[in-house]
Amino acid sequence: MGCAAGRVVLPLRALDRDPPAAGRARRLRLRLRRLRRRAALLDLGQRAPAPGRAAHVLEQRQQVRQGLVVDVGGRLHLPARRLRRPARRGRRDDGRVRAPAADRAPRAGGRADSVPRPRGGARRRLGGDPLGGRGALGVGAPARRWYVVSSRLLLVGGVVLTGPSWRPERLDVLVEDGVVAAVVAPGGLGRADGVRHDVSDRLVLPGLVNGHTHSHSRHARGMARDWTLETSLLHGGFLAAERREELTRLGATLTAVELLGSGCTGAFDLVGLADAGNLDGSLTTLAATAAGHAAAGLRAVVAPMLADRTVAESLAGLPEVASACGGSGAGAGAAAGAAARAPGTDDVLAVARAWVGAGSGAAGVDVALAPTIPAQCSPRLLEGLRDLAVAHDVRLHTHLAESQPQADAARATYGRSVTGVLADAGLLGSGLTAAHAVWVDGDDLALLADAGAVLVTVPGSNLRLGSGVADVRAMLAAGLTVGVGTDGANSADAYDQLDAARLTALLCRATRHPASAWLTPAEVLEAATVGGAAACGWPATGRVSVGHAADLALLDLRAPSLQPPNDLANQVLTAARAADVRDVLVGGRWVLRDGAPVSVDLTGATARYLDLVADLHERATDVRRRAGLAGDAVAAPVAALRTGDRLLPTIPSEVTP
Repeated sequence: MGCAAGRVVLPLRALDRDPPAAGRARRLRLRLRRLRRRAALLDLGQRAPAPGRAAHVLEQRQQVRQGLVVDVGGRLHLPARRLRRPARRGRRDDGRVRAPAADRAPRAGGRADSVPRPRGGARRRLGGDPLGGRGALGVGAPARRWYVVSSRLLLVGGVVLTGPSWRPERLDVLVEDGVVAAVVAPGGLGRADGVRHDVSDRLVLPGLVNGHTHSHSRHARGMARDWTLETSLLHGGFLAAERREELTRLGATLTAVELLGSGCTGAFDLVGLADAGNLDGSLTTLAATAAGHAAAGLRAVVAPMLADRTVAESLAGLPEVASACGGSGAGAGAAAGAAARAPGTDDVLAVARAWVGAGSGAAGVDVALAPTIPAQCSPRLLEGLRDLAVAHDVRLHTHLAESQPQADAARATYGRSVTGVLADAGLLGSGLTAAHAVWVDGDDLALLADAGAVLVTVPGSNLRLGSGVADVRAMLAAGLTVGVGTDGANSADAYDQLDAARLTALLCRATRHPASAWLTPAEVLEAATVGGAAACGWPATGRVSVGHAADLALLDLRAPSLQPPNDLANQVLTAARAADVRDVLVGGRWVLRDGAPVSVDLTGATARYLDLVADLHERATDVRRRAGLAGDAVAAPVAALRTGDRLLPTIPSEVTP
């Protein structure tokens, strides 16, 4: 017996107390088996199970649903009230006395945390596609494995590495109802009730939090060979258009799985919309993204990227670049075709209002709003989004001074920096998350710090697009909270949070700061955990401490990258790889075990996703061609603006110790 999502589930054999229900359940189970055997012979890329047979099974499933629940692996359970079965001694069929479950030793060769079934937890068998695809029939599903659903977990003997000190120490951790309930010396939990996990060979970290990413651009991985930011923006139509709901959902799920595999337990996902003025289409895309993250078990914030001006209009202060983007000169026709007409301000605000009003509809997924680039938003749109964010208590997220053309265009158009534009619109505040911030100066940092805004450095993307190197030391010296992000696959290729943290740690050494001012491992780990959590608006996330969410990443201490363990805090950043992440908990629930996602049929989901991507690329051929021509047209004027050999920002002398 155990509890999952607030409900106690009993295995099928408990139905023996209700013979009619048991008979119906057995008949349904036999039908499901026959359907699986039949489906295994089909070519899933072209055919599906016979509609009549599938409908018959669904009808039978509906008939017993009043008393039964069908698990994702096809295993039936009877809902019951929350009960606790007392420890007792029963008799086997052979007359021998059976010891209570909690006292029985594991089977030889079995996992100590999966056999036997402890009190307070129920073993559940997983298999198939939790997203409701063909794998739900058991076709193409991975080998089924047992895991324990419990409100109490005991992680015993692990090496805990957490802030603010970031000193490794062997400790026992008690997780109760998704929250860290106790962190004590080894043996301090005694014989506390719950599911015990021996993690003596694991390094226990608070889950990393990705403060800035885009799951919708996953299908463009590897394409940005020589793109700048402006080239990427001109491909926005290709990145967002022609995406069907299933592709959006699967893309978010696979992105979440990739992030979980790098020790990341939460992310701020900014979603591109094909038409931000289309209410129904936009809400469908956003809801599918939220559902995709929830299916993998990733904690997330989902925000629509909103604008009512085109890329060309946002760069009006740079005539050469603006004309190449969408008006006149070489390549103008191609560029104009690539730049979609901006939606009306009222239509954009309607989408924003509906999204924050309805919520994501997915467990563990919050909502927010993203005025994507300040210069692409009219003052009226910025003020409207500000008012909605305040009224609904949600965060705002924007791209701030990401490239030199963006910064120069703002000064030419408004006579002040992008940060000043945000200040004029009233967006600066503790509810603002601003990503990149490469081309900001000391005055900008002071404005942001006084307002309590959170910055997110995105080093992989800044390098990939040639945007420059953000001065994280100056940000911290100004008193700002800083998080770490990966960006999207079109601008950084990998959704690897460990890699993003590593780049953050090392890139400060490419600036003019002396060695005494380089970022310490503790500062970078704080940014990758607590800083990212602040960017997402999760104050009780990012620590392995009492009262914080049990979002934990467990790395293999036996991995070569962590041997010898001379300085684990430093080695996590400079040596550890995503392959070293073996287990991940989100809200006290296992979402990654032994390096594999618990609730996703990765093979089946990937195969289906690739089919959908191939279809997308075929349908979007013309859009992609026009975007490529536009990128070629804008390349020369953007290159002319790239001053300096290394694109390093000026370092304020006062931040150097």
